[in-house]
Amino acid sequence: MVRGRIAHWTALTAASGSSLLLALYAGAPAALAGELKVMSTVALSATLDDLKLKFESASGHKVTIVYSVIADLKKRIQDGEKADVMLLSRAALDDLQTQGKVASGSIGTSPVPRWRSRRASGRPSPTSARVTL
Repeated sequence: MVRGRIAHWTALTAASGSSLLLALYAGAPAALAGELKVMSTVALSATLDDLKLKFESASGHKVTIVYSVIADLKKRIQDGEKADVMLLSRAALDDLQTQGKVASGSIGTSPVPRWRSRRASGRPSPTSARVTL
């Protein structure tokens, strides 16, 4: 049962990530040059590594992914490091946007499932939520 939930979550995350990379490929100036730089939390490393291989083989373009914890990535961006895609917490992205480090209106959300559980009332809790990546 847990494996099924993990597989379901991984599939949704992979689908969201694939859509994200393809959308960015269509609109990011760096992607037109054949390179795309992604800065992401380590929590997404397994999924993004898989997506990277699929995207590179399908498109012929190179993807560079920098993994770290949110605080480190945020500091690197504040210090001037650039990326085409930033997969951080909403709070970090909002703060970076306030500082002018993230383009206004460019922060998006992605569906991520929650674990199914029972509330005290006996009704199941929602199975999905919208969260910022």
